[in-house]
Amino acid sequence: TILRAIAGLERINSGYVRVGGQLASSSFVHSPPDKRRVGLVFQDYALFPHMTVFENVGFGLRTLNSKERTRRVFDILELADIKLHANRYVNEISGGEQQRVAIARALAPNPLALLLDEPYSNLDLPLRDDLRKYVKRIVKQTGATTILVTHDGEEALAQSDRVAVMGRGSIQQIGTPQEVYQSPVSEDVASLLGACEFVPGVVNGKNVETEIGVFKLTPHITFKNGTNVNALIRPSKLGIIPLNSSVDLGHKIETKEYHGEFTEYGVRLKSELMIRVRLPIGGEDINVGQLVKFNGFEETVVCYENKI
Repeated sequence: TILRAIAGLERINSGYVRVGGQLASSSFVHSPPDKRRVGLVFQDYALFPHMTVFENVGFGLRTLNSKERTRRVFDILELADIKLHANRYVNEISGGEQQRVAIARALAPNPLALLLDEPYSNLDLPLRDDLRKYVKRIVKQTGATTILVTHDGEEALAQSDRVAVMGRGSIQQIGTPQEVYQSPVSEDVASLLGACEFVPGVVNGKNVETEIGVFKLTPHITFKNGTNVNALIRPSKLGIIPLNSSVDLGHKIETKEYHGEFTEYGVRLKSELMIRVRLPIGGEDINVGQLVKFNGFEETVVCYENKI
């Protein structure tokens, strides 16, 4: 909805949209999409199947004469690394190449802003990674301010200079990728930006005491002693080791999944809470049903007050 409002495809009831410093939308002003110098790349590409790659990219350049149009199209095709496909129809090229054509078409008129709506959702993982690197490079080269909408937190962190996390109809946090990942303002924001667990604990001075161990509080957050909190813990930051004793003094491994670079364990705590732990490949192998204890508590943690 935000992208469509910026592009001029939706009218707004309140607030303002300014593009390049110029008022484009308000409750009383609405500039048409073709007057905004904004390029929009749709999730499904929205390419014209009856046109060649060249014709698709040149579609928005009809005000230029033939010579200027041809030069501009070939310049952007070369930048997008799809010049060899200029005379092919879009159904004759791969999904990743079609997405490059869609981005090239949006960039051809030299827009002030490029708007990307879930641009990689239709691609498989290796192709998605390659295209992400390509988009970041081409955006830097063209200098177009770019807004990327995605539900993939990893994608947002990898591609952005600034991340705005939206939820419940508003922006909950905005900052650099490092800021929003390392210091999320809420449990909702933390959950959107990668795998995380929330372990109940009680504040004691500069520490938080939980059933899996004692963690240091991040310095910029202060709670009164005795405050009940939920400690944010990333699964990759935890360590577990098996217990040799058969006495039920530990937590129990209930699930185990191999992910290539790490093994993810589902650990049932004595309180019945289930949390994930990700251990790098090469360490001690732990089996389902074994009892374990946690180790390695050097990390500081962000905590959120538990008001329940």
